[in-house]
Amino acid sequence: MTRITMAKVDLTIPEQQVIGEVLRAFASGRFVSNDLMHTLLGYGIRDIQKLCHLWGESHWSELDDEQIWLVGAVFDTLLAYPHDRWALWYRYVHVSPRNAERIFDKWNYLTVSDDVDQNDC
Repeated sequence: MTRITMAKVDLTIPEQQVIGEVLRAFASGRFVSNDLMHTLLGYGIRDIQKLCHLWGESHWSELDDEQIWLVGAVFDTLLAYPHDRWALWYRYVHVSPRNAERIFDKWNYLTVSDDVDQNDC
């Protein structure tokens, strides 16, 4: 069976702040509406706002798997969804979208491991 595991690399404090800025940008509701946010992610604006608060108050390692997934989903949606609101970006995030994505990629990457159960042979 192939298992996909999320491996984490710790971030510097400024890098953690960038991820917080991206979360707050998305939680502002100015990039996608609350209805669309819920459609795309299965979570509404209050959930994203709660995540923003948790990110700022805790180290990311204290978040549960669902919250970690949601951080990634926010990044994917904000950076890939064609919202056409890039002019708003720098009101919320002090680095370019490309640099924000680089920071996120440093923190969040996937590794694949093959686990073979001896009973399956």
